[in-house]
Amino acid sequence: MPAHEVDTTAQDASPFHALLNQGAQTAAMPAPGQVIIGQLQTAPAQGATGAAMVPGLGLVSVAHSLVPLGAEHEGQGVALSVLAGGTAIVLGLLWNGEASMATRPVPAAQDEEPEGLVITVDGHREVIEAAEELELRCGEACIVLTADGRIQLRGTYITSHASATQRIVGGSVHVN
Repeated sequence: MPAHEVDTTAQDASPFHALLNQGAQTAAMPAPGQVIIGQLQTAPAQGATGAAMVPGLGLVSVAHSLVPLGAEHEGQGVALSVLAGGTAIVLGLLWNGEASMATRPVPAAQDEEPEGLVITVDGHREVIEAAEELELRCGEACIVLTADGRIQLRGTYITSHASATQRIVGGSVHVN
């Protein structure tokens, strides 16, 4: 072989060449129904597809989602199910301590009014906070907490038990 010709078979076999061509090789999409894990790149919008980066597959087209997705979810881990035709549907967002902390909204300062519902979980205590009114319902039973300090209990039967002293204290107490 002349000196000016390059041996392409030796070049193709080199580890460096294999590394360079690794991005060009794409793996086959898993069978429909398979669940894969990826990172949301763009959320699917009404009438438009989104995309998720899946290790080993590259960019996967996301046609639908079972959970509401927006720009605030981009970069977050997602569980995807492969659909016929090579697209995927988002089954849900991945949650773990480290990733979820980055995506949680920053709590409002103490002097600011929170907007909507704020849920804080720290492992030992859970706080559900609402700006004006918080209502908890189950069938005919209802507990309503209002910002001005009122608490309403409504239900067909209300039972209160105490293993020690039970006190009812108020400016005035009305029974019946």
